[in-house]
Amino acid sequence: MAHQQPPRTRAHSTAASGERLTASGILVTALASGAAGRVAPLQGELTLSFLTRLAACYHLGPRDLLAAVTETDGLQNLTGMLYPDSEIHLNAQARARIAALCRVAPQALERALPAWTREEPRGKYGAGPVGRLMRGEQAVAAWGPACPGCTATRTGRLVPARRYLAPEQRVCARHRYWLMYLPHTSGLSVPLAGSPEVVEAHGRHVRLLRHVSTGAQAFEVARAVTGTWWQQPWHVEEVLWPDRLETTRPGGTDPGWWQVAARELITYPETVALACLLASGALQQRTVIESGGHVPYRLGELPRLLTELADRLGRPWLARSLAADTHGPLFTWVHSCVRAREASTPAAQKALWRVHSAHRPRALSELLPRPPAAGTAQPTPPPVKRLRGHSVQAERAFEQGVTHARLFHQEYGHLAVPKEATLGGYRLGTWLVNQRAKSLRMPAHHFTALVALDPWWNAPWDPRWRRQWHQAAQHTRAHGPLNAASGLPDIGINLAQWLYEQCARYPDLHPEQQRLMASIGIDTLAARAARPPRRSYSERFQTGLAHAAAYTSQHGQLATVGQRTVHDGFPLGNWLALLRNRHHDRPPVPADRIEALNALDPWWNPPWSLHWQRHYYRARDTAAGHTLNPSNGFDDLPDAAIADWLRRQCPNYHQLHPQQQQLLTAVGLTPDTVHAAQHHLATRTGTARNRHRAKNGSLLGHRPDQRAGFDAALAHARSYAAQHGHLAAPCDTHHDGFPLGRWLARQRNQASTRARQNLLPSPQTAELAAIDPWWNPPWKSEWQRNYYRALHHIRARKPFDIAGRIPNSHTALGGWTDRACRHYDRLHPGQQQLLGSLGITPEALAARAQTTPHWRTALAHARAYAAQHGHLTVPHHTLHDGFPLGRWLVMQRHRTRTGTPCPAADALTAIDPYWNPPWNMRWQRAYHHARTNPHTHAARQWLTTQRRGWPLLHPRQQHLLTPIGITD
Repeated sequence: MAHQQPPRTRAHSTAASGERLTASGILVTALASGAAGRVAPLQGELTLSFLTRLAACYHLGPRDLLAAVTETDGLQNLTGMLYPDSEIHLNAQARARIAALCRVAPQALERALPAWTREEPRGKYGAGPVGRLMRGEQAVAAWGPACPGCTATRTGRLVPARRYLAPEQRVCARHRYWLMYLPHTSGLSVPLAGSPEVVEAHGRHVRLLRHVSTGAQAFEVARAVTGTWWQQPWHVEEVLWPDRLETTRPGGTDPGWWQVAARELITYPETVALACLLASGALQQRTVIESGGHVPYRLGELPRLLTELADRLGRPWLARSLAADTHGPLFTWVHSCVRAREASTPAAQKALWRVHSAHRPRALSELLPRPPAAGTAQPTPPPVKRLRGHSVQAERAFEQGVTHARLFHQEYGHLAVPKEATLGGYRLGTWLVNQRAKSLRMPAHHFTALVALDPWWNAPWDPRWRRQWHQAAQHTRAHGPLNAASGLPDIGINLAQWLYEQCARYPDLHPEQQRLMASIGIDTLAARAARPPRRSYSERFQTGLAHAAAYTSQHGQLATVGQRTVHDGFPLGNWLALLRNRHHDRPPVPADRIEALNALDPWWNPPWSLHWQRHYYRARDTAAGHTLNPSNGFDDLPDAAIADWLRRQCPNYHQLHPQQQQLLTAVGLTPDTVHAAQHHLATRTGTARNRHRAKNGSLLGHRPDQRAGFDAALAHARSYAAQHGHLAAPCDTHHDGFPLGRWLARQRNQASTRARQNLLPSPQTAELAAIDPWWNPPWKSEWQRNYYRALHHIRARKPFDIAGRIPNSHTALGGWTDRACRHYDRLHPGQQQLLGSLGITPEALAARAQTTPHWRTALAHARAYAAQHGHLTVPHHTLHDGFPLGRWLVMQRHRTRTGTPCPAADALTAIDPYWNPPWNMRWQRAYHHARTNPHTHAARQWLTTQRRGWPLLHPRQQHLLTPIGITD
């Protein structure tokens, strides 16, 4: 209802007459005057706007009213400055005074005024009524002018007011006004008579919020997108925005200023249309399907999405304009949409509608100039502010990283930097990893700076792929196009193998990866015609042989070549290790190659330990020019370590390999020398023992206070040997509660220590040897325990056939037997003697070498399994007639995928074309379960999942599902 004008109060009359009153006097006079009627707030009105209207009813200015409301002991308890765009927060006492002045219940004021009880400010003068003025888009929620027509209808007066406005409340459809926020002013009401599309968009906006739960978030994303388009130079075909800008511009307004101020108004119809499009679940599903499950690199990979967006916005050229975008709010939304469909989690759904600060339109207060200051005619330019969320330190750190990235790009031509890479002490790899992680929320100028260096710096695949591709591109530029159909013969084997892997999985590559591969000559047709590269073992052997010859000419032998030895960039150690340890399922090293290596060094692969051979070469060099003197235990040699090593050879001389004895003879260690050295050592040991006996009164190990314990332990050892047949007990063995394993390990350590010190064995050694002659063998105890397992296996009349490779090498016992056969020539003579008791002799090994290779036996098991089950989707732990078929197939799949030669691959494909599918094996097992048991609950649930995700399946997966009734 219309309010009556209040009568002129005494405060007004005295003020008119020039008399000055205090603030409290104004308030008391106003309350005592009994102003007619009540002043009610508008719904959603700013508190300061309401106070301004209230002051006008009492013929007061807003400053006078605020001074009266916040007076405390004659002082104005008010903080902040009063501006046209300010808002005020009041404490309880000040709110009580306002309620008394407007004659409205506090509860009604709280419901109408959003900021009425938002904060309880503290005053600068202690207790009493307090008010705090604040302004700015960061401190005050979005607001705008109240519609003039609606305000006049509500109050009965043509007075301005300001309200908090949500995006859908910017348009008054009844009176056709756009309620525009303008900083430093009380807002502007723009007539929309010439822009009916804005009013129509408002209706669609309201319906969107009413029917779609994510409508508000979709509008925020759309506003960020249109805000980005607004900031960029407009397309030459853009006509809607310029026309709308001119139609809505108030008379006399500067066009440049209006273009900045009217951003939200001009883009509103497009923002609403885009929000409706993004909020559509059907569009999100089509986007995921069109992406093919790949995270897009640029928007041009989704032409249907761009075409639909251009049609909805009435701009056919927009699809072409957006195709090259790789950054920005729209690209971020598409990226998050694909991710949200891949992992449908609350976090992924939340990320779909997140608008990062770098993508939000800049505040108008940062873009519009301020009104002219008092006494000036020119407006004040807006202050220069840094971008939100970016400090000066962050900008400097980014510039430092870009500088190092530029240097790396100049040297290598790309930014696919390994994570651990450094450049001049700067951790460039880690810096780029961090930039990729935050690329979606990166400011545009940062992203542009990195794209200018390398457009693929943030490609949606592993940087290692980019490094390999760059090597192939360099080879193409230097040597011409690639010849994939011939197995890439003119390229390094590692790069050729990688290129073949890309050809094999070409349909699964990212579209941009396919485009990059096509740029180096491998398109779809070339990928189909690709053949696997053939490793030229002959050329590689000749290369390795040349390096081995150079190494031998420098060092005189090859025994010192370790696993990690690199000679002039060639991995000589790895090459020799492969020749020394050929796997059982590979053909042996050809005889001519062995002869070529023997010509360089006859002992490049001795039948004994390389450790022994290296010590021998060191002893040979040390003894050159010296005559061994056994009478003093070789103490006159210049190398004490070698003298000690020679002394250790003497006690075990007769157990050495005959060829080892021949090598030692060349050094000067003959049987006579060994006998003399042993006599000297025995004399020195006897002297030491006598000294120990004089000190302790008994022989070592037979002290009266220790003999009882030793006899008790020896009794446990006899009992264990009687039960198991040996003393090769593990260290954690307990026998009848006695820690026998630990005690035996201690005895072995003591015996080894005495041998290293060239002392005679202690007396207890003979007592343990009487129980088990091999209680302390010169090889590892683990080998000895496996020997006894094999011996017990044979005595139990279980299958054991060396020529037939039984037991299988994938079992623990079969693996040990296989290793013993492969390294038979390198074993200790005592080990060879023990293996003879198992039937492992040179004759048996010769028969074994003529038997069928291991992988052909495995193929027979695979055929039998497939004939029974119809496939080779074998679980990992599957055994077929005792053969570990599951583990063997896992190894064959690994070899195929890593490019390692796999002789059984073609045969396995003939048995089951999907024995090694390009998708997860869990899917393949679930498919066979659903095919054979379609009525189980798990099968029905899995089939439903495949039907829903049909567009995301591999074409061959769809081919498999079609016969069992699953289609799109």
